[in-house]
Amino acid sequence: MSIQTKNLFLFYLPLSDNQGIPFPEDDFVRVASELRQRFGGLTRMRPTQEVAWLGEWLETATRTLYRDEVIPYQILADATDENEAFFVEFKSTLKTRFRQEEIFMISFPVTVY
Repeated sequence: MSIQTKNLFLFYLPLSDNQGIPFPEDDFVRVASELRQRFGGLTRMRPTQEVAWLGEWLETATRTLYRDEVIPYQILADATDENEAFFVEFKSTLKTRFRQEEIFMISFPVTVY
């Protein structure tokens, strides 16, 4: 049995912009295509309200509660500086493309059996 250490990259994309205008499904398909081309695969949910997760956060300065219906994307990739740099840049691209002030994105090491 082969055991490998990889990084699991995880981020969430909103179903609609801050004015409530839904993003077309093509936007989500484009993200999946870009990640599939670079990493060979990914796991994601379909962009529908029936399966979307509810993201909530409280802005501390104004005590304003924000909510977004989001879908997760997961990518298993080698733990390299090059992949880390890719996701830093990709996050910036996604913030612009999805008209967001912030996109929650994390990575952590995982063991693959």
